[in-house]
Amino acid sequence: MMLSSHRTQQGFVLVGTLWMLTIMTIAASFFAVWTQRAIEQASLLHTDMQASIDSHSTVSTLLYIMGTQRMTYAGIITPHPERPRQVNAANSNPFERSLDLAPQGHEIHVDNQAYHGLGEIYFALQDEGGLVGLRNEQNTWHSGRLLQLLGVPDAARAPMLAKFQDYIDADDAYRLNGAESQDYQELELTPPTNRLLRAPKEAYKILGWAQQRMLWDNNHWEQNSSTLTSGTPNLNTAPLTVLQTIPGIDANGAERLLQFRKIHPLDSIMRVYQALGLRIQLDEFSSVFMASDYFRLTLWHPDSQRMQQIHLQLTPFKFGEKPWKIHYSLDQPLYSTYRNQDILYAKTHLLPTALPTD
Repeated sequence: MMLSSHRTQQGFVLVGTLWMLTIMTIAASFFAVWTQRAIEQASLLHTDMQASIDSHSTVSTLLYIMGTQRMTYAGIITPHPERPRQVNAANSNPFERSLDLAPQGHEIHVDNQAYHGLGEIYFALQDEGGLVGLRNEQNTWHSGRLLQLLGVPDAARAPMLAKFQDYIDADDAYRLNGAESQDYQELELTPPTNRLLRAPKEAYKILGWAQQRMLWDNNHWEQNSSTLTSGTPNLNTAPLTVLQTIPGIDANGAERLLQFRKIHPLDSIMRVYQALGLRIQLDEFSSVFMASDYFRLTLWHPDSQRMQQIHLQLTPFKFGEKPWKIHYSLDQPLYSTYRNQDILYAKTHLLPTALPTD
């Protein structure tokens, strides 16, 4: 009897031991998983922090270059210690060198070309003067043509442009097919601001614009228009679609201009004719070949799904202020435009100039 009781006690001890070992194994596994996740999170935080540092450093470096170097038809000249620095004589014309617009061969292009920034950050500069400007409420030729190129039906374009003009003008007078505050209130929508758009995406709020999904699904409207500029787009920096908003330039002509200006930046109407292989009706006084003071700086990490776009203006002649002004900055999903691009290295010691050797 006592032997049976002893065996029962041994069984309980064995079972208890097995349970304890099971609990300890589960606890150890849980701790291992928790530790691994903690390490992964710490690694991600470190990567994010480094990417943030690299992004800010890239922005600071580019602002320094843009604030201290001059422009040519090809883009922004880059500083390099091996290039001789020319010093003008004391009695020389201070504007003489600023008028030397011929390409030097080591510019950072401002036509949305992607470059390596600092660390693992990529960047692209877009002259906003090369986009369809939305600051002029009266001249809607280029914006209307852009709508057409992006697939907006013919019958919808004129009403959309009328509503766009009513949205930004300062009065409550109706244009034909336009819309004013009462129309928005009846539909329980935010009424017009009666001021210029702050960003191209704000056009989504204009009556009838949100329904044109082809403008928003692939971000084509935002990438090809600017609320900071107006007038004829810069022929040296306009994207393929925007070039086609210029009368006489079709898809084939726009592609020819893109390929030609990579080798010979455009500097005259005759050069445009040479690139196109034909003459079109261009106004010598309204044709633009130099970048404006307004730029869109896009930054992204190759492993990220997000990007930052900074819209800035160079202000070198504003006394007592910074040589640049940031109008607005947006953090948003990485557009397909910036995926699978050929990434260039800027020809300057301030940014990486070659692939790492280690």
